[in-house]
Amino acid sequence: MLKRICTTDKVLVTKGFAAACSDVLRGLALLGLVLLGGSASLVAQRFNFTTYGTSQGLPQSQVYCIHQDRAGYLWVGTLSGLARFNGREWRVFDQSDGLVRNHITAIAEDEQGVLWFGSSGGGVVRFDGAGFSSYGDHPVVGQGVITALLAQGSGRVWVGGRQGLALISGEEVVSFASDNLLPSRHVTALFPVGDDRILVATSAGTVLVDRLSRTGSPFASDLGEVAPVRVILADPVDSDTYFVGGDHGLMVYRRHPDNHSLTPLLEEPVPITHGAVDQRGTLWFATRGHGLLQLTRTDWGKGLPGRWITRANGLSHDVLHALGADREGNLWIGTDFGLNKLSPSPFLVYREQHGLPDDFVRALYEDRDGVVWVGTRDGVAAVKQGRLTRPLPEDKLHDRAVYSIGQQNDGTMVLGTRGWLVTFDAASGRLNQQSVSDNLQAVRAIHRDPDGRLWLGGDGIGFLKDGVPEVWTRFPVLQESLVMDIASDDRGRLWMATRNRGLFIYDARADHLKNHVSPFTTALWSLSPDERGGMWVGSNGQGAFYHNGTGFKAYDQSNGLSDAYVWFVFSDAAGAVWFGHNRGVDRLYRDTWRHYTTADGLAENEMSVSAVLEDRDGNLWMGSGLGLTSYHPGQEPAHLAEPRLHLEEVAYFHEGGWFPLAEGDRPEPGNSHLRFRFIGISFRNTGLLRYRFRLVGFDADWTPETQITTARYSGLPPGDYQFEVQVRRGEGDWSDSAVFGLSIPPFFYQTLWFKTGTVLLALLLMGFIHRARMVRVKNHNKLLEEIVAQRTREVAAKNQQLQQLALLDPLTKLHNRRFFDELMPLEEQKLQRQVFADKSGDSLHRFGFMLIDIDHFCRFNQLHGRDLGDEVLKQFAEFLHQIVRSSDVVVRWQNDAFFIFFKDLHQGLLANLAERLLEMVREHPFTDRGVSCTCSIGYSYYPVMAGEELLGWQEMVTLTEQALRMAKQGGRNRAQGIGLNPELPPDHIRQWIREDLHTALDAGALTLLME
Repeated sequence: MLKRICTTDKVLVTKGFAAACSDVLRGLALLGLVLLGGSASLVAQRFNFTTYGTSQGLPQSQVYCIHQDRAGYLWVGTLSGLARFNGREWRVFDQSDGLVRNHITAIAEDEQGVLWFGSSGGGVVRFDGAGFSSYGDHPVVGQGVITALLAQGSGRVWVGGRQGLALISGEEVVSFASDNLLPSRHVTALFPVGDDRILVATSAGTVLVDRLSRTGSPFASDLGEVAPVRVILADPVDSDTYFVGGDHGLMVYRRHPDNHSLTPLLEEPVPITHGAVDQRGTLWFATRGHGLLQLTRTDWGKGLPGRWITRANGLSHDVLHALGADREGNLWIGTDFGLNKLSPSPFLVYREQHGLPDDFVRALYEDRDGVVWVGTRDGVAAVKQGRLTRPLPEDKLHDRAVYSIGQQNDGTMVLGTRGWLVTFDAASGRLNQQSVSDNLQAVRAIHRDPDGRLWLGGDGIGFLKDGVPEVWTRFPVLQESLVMDIASDDRGRLWMATRNRGLFIYDARADHLKNHVSPFTTALWSLSPDERGGMWVGSNGQGAFYHNGTGFKAYDQSNGLSDAYVWFVFSDAAGAVWFGHNRGVDRLYRDTWRHYTTADGLAENEMSVSAVLEDRDGNLWMGSGLGLTSYHPGQEPAHLAEPRLHLEEVAYFHEGGWFPLAEGDRPEPGNSHLRFRFIGISFRNTGLLRYRFRLVGFDADWTPETQITTARYSGLPPGDYQFEVQVRRGEGDWSDSAVFGLSIPPFFYQTLWFKTGTVLLALLLMGFIHRARMVRVKNHNKLLEEIVAQRTREVAAKNQQLQQLALLDPLTKLHNRRFFDELMPLEEQKLQRQVFADKSGDSLHRFGFMLIDIDHFCRFNQLHGRDLGDEVLKQFAEFLHQIVRSSDVVVRWQNDAFFIFFKDLHQGLLANLAERLLEMVREHPFTDRGVSCTCSIGYSYYPVMAGEELLGWQEMVTLTEQALRMAKQGGRNRAQGIGLNPELPPDHIRQWIREDLHTALDAGALTLLME
């Protein structure tokens, strides 16, 4: 008879553990067993999950298969296509790229690095990096519903589907779907056994298939209890032990020579859909509807049920389809609603849903029994071995916001709140509340000194005497101080950090109080002594300070801190110093910094004042505004694998577009604008990745390290170059370089052979002229020279005429739009290089775009005739040409519209120019008749963003045209400018520009520069 020891709402736990039940429950806290229905005192901690869905780049949210290839890319199959992830962005492949069907069900990779993808109804496709190829009309690999793929040996791929089993070996496809080989044609899973045999799970049983003999033998006679089988995983230690999961449960199968046994692991038939083994040998099982089961070797060896992880712990859905472990130790989980990444983390998180009274944690204290007391703004919780309880009758508290916690010598707990000091005897349940509203106001700090006296910090300082709070009046200046934290050093001196009067140090032996006002200019929040006898101080904006007995040393962003607002500072038993601030937590150990954020598993990046402690087991507890975080140093992940560096694209700019450049290719002469896109593939701590690059033959040295993954070069002279890029994580070592060699060819007149030929031709011509002069008369030479000169002038005149016709407006003699379209790509490239090189952000490096439209010009032509209208246009063009600078460009844009391109324009001048131009046009008489005109103006600045996110000039022209449209809609005879919101990504802004302007303005993507 199977016995249930603990259950969730639906989920079983295991078999045969009744005798050890009480011991298991005492040890499950650190194992992290999640119990939802048994005991309210157990904590369902949140794990370090990251979720990816359609908003992050997936083509669809149901993920059916996961694979990391040998290059480091993560591949994910969904109902709506295939997606590849490089750690920063997703690339989607679908039928338009060569897939036969978009529903991808299986992924495998062979020894040559070729990827194989199974689909629903489209068979198998092969991807060699350049494109996809399929297998036509073959019933299994060409058109079937593929359920499993397995790459085995050299160039062999097994294919299982609803139509049977096949083997792709080179160009040959061999069918294994005979009736006497498989129990059923419906293959559910494939698992390797050596080089020539595989386990084939079908809807009617599991067989061991030999490739060479093309025979099959039953794997286990009684796997029907869980069939159809979906998962078979070998035990990481015992190769004769297998974990077998299927639609009706999970079992352990032992194939020892003298004993075959099959033992159910789960009490109820939970459907197992997938399994995986991570770097540490931990087994993971995905279920349909019950979340994720983790089974470590320790769990299995001790007979423990492992750990269930569900939506309560951070999964996006409890219906799981696929699992995959990557080379950095992350576990990827394909669910019915998104892809989840579970990153190994030493952090556990406790929040309201786990039993805290409130997410805002203000105070922490470990009592003499090892219980961690947690003060929140709405009550108190206690944590003991992972169990979370509520020890106080909170409905009886006069104030539930707990600022500080301590313990008297007799074990009575002391809590500081606003206006009250609370004492609580856990043994008797006696609760006593004493008002401090007339003196301390709020007890923000409680500290027990080496002599056992309990000090109270608030609006002044006091202490507890015979259970009664008393104000310490020895030094009146202290009663004018807002005390935030109290600590004792190894000499017995009392340190007091205040919000308004700096730092106080009281030496009881000398009865002397010293006040350190300098170097502090802000509030002081936290104190922590270290093992060297020094004292750490956290401040509100000045970073942290360390007092070594002689003076203070400052720590801020200039020497390692990530943020200057240090809410807590703490020196642990190992000698590491922790700094909690607004951007997470920094750890300083032996001059090495480590930065932690929510991406590493913290509950929140903004920490709470002095809410930190180290328990007797060496675990660190930290409070924040969004929950409690515990840090377990023994769970710190091992050294991360280095990111895989790839040059994903090399392209050159030609005729208004970017074209890919392969290794060995040569762009045409004159195409000297290059773009390199690269990425260090990593799925852990990607914010720490830094890059540096150089173009050998152009750059003198490496660029400063950056997070930018695109490098651009413009105006490169002809020659041979080599692009090199490196990546590192944090302060680690730089990787080997990813290298791309290329040559920019010269124009024919720049080549050595042309120059040599020109010299030789000149010498021959000189000889010819010399001989000609000997045989020809002087007059013939003059005539010849006149003819040559005349023809040269004619050719030059024709060329000049053609150029004017092509680039000038015939009526106004201004440049036309073709000239502008040829000019802007070159100007844009110059500006990109200039912005990239200039880190100062000087607003001089800007272009101004202004579009001017003569108001009601069509009506003018109807009233006065086309001839007079043309005369007005010519004079208007002359007028504009006279008022702009020589460096500016005036273009006839449309019939009655003109465009001005301003260079090197300071931000803010364009609005003034527009207003002056409106006034000058109104006051200027046109033609001999003194015709007056008005105009409408739209303008914008370019660029509004720097670096790789620079918006294109065409998009800014579109924005300028929209600004003109607003000026017209606003009544004409006015100017209107539009700018962009620099805090939004360029892709979002481009989308707004293409859509409705007013919606973009309302959404904050666009801003009006002048009404």
